[in-house]
Amino acid sequence: MLSLFELQRAWRQAIRQYAENPLMGDNGETYFPIRGKAMAFLDSLWRDWEGNDTLDLGALLGTGKDIRVFGDPHFEHANIIHLCARPFAEVHSMDAQLWSALEQAHTEADMVLCVGDWALKNPIFWQRKAFNGYPGKTASVVGNHDMKNSTALQWFEAGARASLAFTVEREWVQAWVSASEPNTVDAVDWKQVPRHIHVGVSHWPIAPRYYPGNNWVNLHGHTHNKPSKALRMNASVEEIGFAPKSIPSMFTAQLMDELVQRQQGIPSNDTRWL
Repeated sequence: MLSLFELQRAWRQAIRQYAENPLMGDNGETYFPIRGKAMAFLDSLWRDWEGNDTLDLGALLGTGKDIRVFGDPHFEHANIIHLCARPFAEVHSMDAQLWSALEQAHTEADMVLCVGDWALKNPIFWQRKAFNGYPGKTASVVGNHDMKNSTALQWFEAGARASLAFTVEREWVQAWVSASEPNTVDAVDWKQVPRHIHVGVSHWPIAPRYYPGNNWVNLHGHTHNKPSKALRMNASVEEIGFAPKSIPSMFTAQLMDELVQRQQGIPSNDTRWL
């Protein structure tokens, strides 16, 4: 099994490869999914954490710790209500409800993970508010909006990362799915599920063709109210009920079946893996 350091390095390389390959937009034009300035920011933050990041979410989950995840709250962003069909009358009530849910999660859980894009105007204020308000209980990776009007060093000092990676065991996932989805657990060929499942955490959803191996899945934000694609778990608040969601509940029978299909050689150009 890969060490935590090896996992981190492998996932960083996957993000870099994804960023270097253009995608086709709806208008037929190509674009880079992670812009050059954003990659420079990530590289700087990776260097700050190099060799010092010992946060192992997989080990914590394996011992029964309650870790919850959310992404893209976009505090202070009034237009996000309309852009993503959020059920709020105006931005002040949105901010109040989102922060209340975050405070409750911090109170109940052992750790809360943000997968980026805290706010539109002053994101590092919200990172610091959570990080300092709940010492040792906040983890986060930066999003594209988080990089505005701040430096990578400021985010490092506020406890944020460019990415995370961890491993969970097949038996742990199977036990969770058996408890949460008893009607679908038998649909998965668990013998074909890899014994060690690696999870890459990033703000952007990373296409599976760039994963370091066939036993990886991606926990991400960025896509707001768009459903998760194959081998990806979208933790944007629109998709998780506007409150941090337990990481175990992100592992579903469908996700495991997709992992099995990948072991069986589904072509990499299949639209599910794009």
